[in-house]
Amino acid sequence: MPALHPLNDGDPAFVGVNAKIAPDRLKPGFVSDAVNVRFDNGAIVPRKGLKKVGWVNQTNTEITSHSTGGRHIGFKPFLNVKGIGKFSDPNGVSWLLAASAEGNAGSHKVYAMTAGNDIQVVNSNLTFDENDVTFVQCFNVVLMFRGEDLEPLKLSRIDDGFVSIAQEETDTTIDENEDREIVDDGTDQIPNANSGLFFSNRLLIPHSRDLVAASDYLSYTRYQPILSNFRINSGSDDKLVALWKFDQTTLLCFKESSVYAVRNIVGNLSDIYLDELSRTMGLTGAKAVTTVGKDVWFLSDQRGIVSLQLHESGKLQGQDIPASDAIQPLIDRINWDYAHKAVAAYWGNRAYWALPVDGAKENNIVAVYDFRNGAWSGYDTGEAFTKDGVCNGATQYTSEGACVAFGGACSDANKKDKVSCEAVGTCSVGGGSHTNKTACEAAGGNWTQTNTWTPSGTGWTPEIGIKDFITFKFGGAERLFMLTSEGYMGVYDDPIICDDYDERTVTATTSGRNSLYDDIPTEVTTRGYSMNSVDFKNFKQANVGIATNNVVGDSGGITITCKLDGVKETEKIVENLTFSRTKYHKPFDKANYQESNVNDDNLDPDREDYSMDVDTAFDPKTNGVDPDKRQDSLQKKSFNLKGSFLQMKIENTKGVTEIKSTEVSGIPDATTITTRR
Repeated sequence: MPALHPLNDGDPAFVGVNAKIAPDRLKPGFVSDAVNVRFDNGAIVPRKGLKKVGWVNQTNTEITSHSTGGRHIGFKPFLNVKGIGKFSDPNGVSWLLAASAEGNAGSHKVYAMTAGNDIQVVNSNLTFDENDVTFVQCFNVVLMFRGEDLEPLKLSRIDDGFVSIAQEETDTTIDENEDREIVDDGTDQIPNANSGLFFSNRLLIPHSRDLVAASDYLSYTRYQPILSNFRINSGSDDKLVALWKFDQTTLLCFKESSVYAVRNIVGNLSDIYLDELSRTMGLTGAKAVTTVGKDVWFLSDQRGIVSLQLHESGKLQGQDIPASDAIQPLIDRINWDYAHKAVAAYWGNRAYWALPVDGAKENNIVAVYDFRNGAWSGYDTGEAFTKDGVCNGATQYTSEGACVAFGGACSDANKKDKVSCEAVGTCSVGGGSHTNKTACEAAGGNWTQTNTWTPSGTGWTPEIGIKDFITFKFGGAERLFMLTSEGYMGVYDDPIICDDYDERTVTATTSGRNSLYDDIPTEVTTRGYSMNSVDFKNFKQANVGIATNNVVGDSGGITITCKLDGVKETEKIVENLTFSRTKYHKPFDKANYQESNVNDDNLDPDREDYSMDVDTAFDPKTNGVDPDKRQDSLQKKSFNLKGSFLQMKIENTKGVTEIKSTEVSGIPDATTITTRR
């Protein structure tokens, strides 16, 4: 019998994720799935974390640096944040703004933040309703839209706060404005709305389902209700969701299931025209759209993440294949009932999409597209910015309704649930014949509720998710900030500001810093290595080249699982692998490193791990240190598995693990097979 020649397959470098194509049909360099990683210069590296910089978070005044007092070192969240935005004041200072519906209506607040300054309370006398708040910069003021039931407000100076918008005179001598008498000229004030867009020196405001109000040129306070109102409707009855700038003269109008372009927005608007781009897809939510280079990407519940591109002919049109096609299995997991909360951002040659998946009501993952590689990088998740709701003291109740209904106290012992408990009361008319609120009020009486339902635990803690992204200049560069629904803000995925962990806050802490630093768990599932053959193979060995730092300790670590093409055919070849800060790979008899660095040998080669224990006294001496240095190693594991292809799932729960290469080897299966096994 002739000798069987060994077969090899693997990836010396990596590009991105394609979760749609079958694993054994993926091109080299692609993986089937990835969580919390980036594809950087051919290697798979952990993403950078969420860093809660102090100037964008409130100080927890209950926490001080020591028991006798001192500098406050803890964080507390902004409560019930309705929206964030930016304001560039007349002096050129940039501020981050946050609207908070903390407390009662009439005492809601707007905060202003900039690096190097204490947080400023801009207003403490406002009212926000259930709608989110949108900030729009117009010239040297910023406008705040609060929904269709509340008037928009303006901010000219931080010290003055937000005030009502008074109509100002319009210069009618310029060509873009109509020549008319300003006094009682028939113009209206800017209408109440959820949002607006400053476009080509006009303020454009979507309102009344499918109308767009356009202000006078160089004046955001006046608009003509007849001449400067245009309807975004060409036979469709869906609601206008958002306006978006495409270029200097083209406005994109996203509706729920259609997309239009308003073209030639120049002069006095007499020459604008409406161009229908699509009736097969629309926008799920006002923030689920972003500009990426010359294109505009947006989330559509009919298609996923889709792209509008300008072709060489000058025609603007949607692409037949969604931009998210390669991660369609992830798109299929979106909870479309709450996809209107989705948020998109473009920063650092990457597009970020915060999405609610797997039944979540808040955005609980971030899908990331890398334009340098032209591929998806998988998705991010982490307890610092996403967490399920929980019933305190009754973990078996997994919904808010069940939690509230659990174990409550009621003065009427026969009333064992919230509805029946709170139904007990008396009516001011009818001599007690009206035994429920509806009947009482129908008879003209006042209903007085007798009992109050009190859950036995502390109640339901809402789930946490990603509320918004915003870019803001900090530390000399534009950086990406994340706002969580819990009310914290931080810099996200930044190679300079952020570290290799997520910063999470525990408000129950009353002494010492109330931040926890979570390792970022990573997970990568490779393509299916088939050795370019559909025949069965006897897989014998897998090699994984990695570079690690701080993968130390007695629990957790690196786990590698082989996945074959059969049903549930898996085998762990590495489980909870960790390294030592004191031991060396070679020579085998080298004395252990002393973590105090008493021998000035911190950077001697071939030590297993170069991270530092912050609880160990350390002397840097003269030869230097590099606590972030990653040590290379090749994990070679032998086994005997059979299948037509083999994948590897590589997980890490401690420190940092970079995947640099993979290789699988085996031999052809020489047996005659008439069935699968």
